[in-house]
Amino acid sequence: NGLIFRTTDLPVFSQYLLDHQMRRPPDHLAVEWFAGETAESKQYKAGRKQYTYRYNLFNHMGAWSSLRDTRSTAYPRCYEELTSPVLFEVEAFNKDECRWT
Repeated sequence: NGLIFRTTDLPVFSQYLLDHQMRRPPDHLAVEWFAGETAESKQYKAGRKQYTYRYNLFNHMGAWSSLRDTRSTAYPRCYEELTSPVLFEVEAFNKDECRWT
């Protein structure tokens, strides 16, 4: 769907992608960054929260996983909810944590 950043975070996140690109695909690195899963990203974020938009804005076009030689699971279509297990739990929309649902 896309990522929204503070302008000041872009150079740091860009460097994180470059430094770790051989280890994981970029979509996984983005989740890792926002979740603070590494000491580097956790320290930089300093406890800032991550927010997820509830609905999918685009249709996924790929059919094969970039990590393994298998077909990907079905992805949410336009305006369907972005929940786990399709997304990693840390990046998925969680109704129970949203005070506006």
